[in-house]
Amino acid sequence: MEFETLFSDDKNIKDLRNDLLPDFFMDLNDFYWGNFLITIARLLDNHKQGQNLNLTLFTLVEILKEQEKEESKELESKLINLKKEYKDIINYRRKHLAHYDLNYTTGGKDFGTSTHIDEVHKFLESMLEIINLTLTAIGETQKSGLVMYPGRYRGARELLRILDNERQTRLKDYD
Repeated sequence: MEFETLFSDDKNIKDLRNDLLPDFFMDLNDFYWGNFLITIARLLDNHKQGQNLNLTLFTLVEILKEQEKEESKELESKLINLKKEYKDIINYRRKHLAHYDLNYTTGGKDFGTSTHIDEVHKFLESMLEIINLTLTAIGETQKSGLVMYPGRYRGARELLRILDNERQTRLKDYD
């Protein structure tokens, strides 16, 4: 919620960020996406890479296969579709954040629009659906939503209020 509040598509908030602290907000945005997207996109890595095992959503498929659960096929199919649907987020992580691919880092190639916060919410909810499918198959209780809208987000709103007051003060000083 804090991120959504600060980086809203609202024109007034964009103008406020750009008028008063453009470098700060650009760095904060890059930091957020860099850490957040690397973390969530990592969940769609393969279960096994060479000799190493990864803890990913594909690990859940392996657990169900070991237990000979029928749901393993449906789960694997959903994961493969999820990787296709959110290819832009995964590519963003691989080519820009994890490996600094020259074409993506310098802007020679574009990732599209699917790294918008709304797409990330859908991505997280899709992953939760897969986790819950696994939990149901092994007889465990399902988890509730990963993306929580209610909550404390006064910090971002308060920062925007302070910045708006500062902008108003500057405008009065110029008059």
